[in-house]
Parts: sequence; structure tokens; C-alpha cells
Amino acid sequence: MNGIYYIKPVDNSRWMPAANPRERHYYATLMLGGAALLVAGMLFAGERFKSREYGYQIERMEREKTALLESSRKLQLEQALLRAWISMTRASLGALMSSVRRGELV
Repeated sequence: MNGIYYIKPVDNSRWMPAANPRERHYYATLMLGGAALLVAGMLFAGERFKSREYGYQIERMEREKTALLESSRKLQLEQALLRAWISMTRASLGALMSSVRRGELV
């Protein structure tokens, strides 16, 4: 060892690396790719959501159809009963009126 070596402090706080011309393009491409993936994911999720909503709507409409068919059957039965009652009433009134005309009922 032939001498004394002094350590000189070096200030590198102002040093900036050279700008990479490809770095800006790389980050722009990366952001565009991420945005494209996000949009594709949102479209896919939206379609799935719509399909489930359509499924729920179909199920609700089938329940409504069943309820309406049952109501229709009840109304048809009531209509038939009323027609039968009207025809029986007409027949009994006709018999009553004919007996009154003949003088059987006083």
C-alpha cells in the first residue's frame, strides 16, 4: 500500500437517465390493451346480466300465464254454471207460468 486514498463524496441527486423513446410507446400500448380488456369484460358481464334478467322475466311470465289460465278456467266454469242456472230458471218459470195460465195455481 503505497499511499493514502481519500474518499470523495459524489452528489448524484441531479443526475437524470436518458429518455427512452420506446418507453412512451410501451406504456401507451399497455394502457390501450388494459382498456380493451376492461371494455371486453364489461360487455361480457353485461350480456350475462341481461341473459339472467331475461330468464327471470320468462319465469315470471310463465307464472303469470299459469295464474291467468287458472283464472280463465274458473271463469268458464262460473259462466257454465250461470248458463245452467238461467236455463233451469227459465224452465221452472215457464212451467209456473203455464200452470198459472191453465188456472191450476190459485
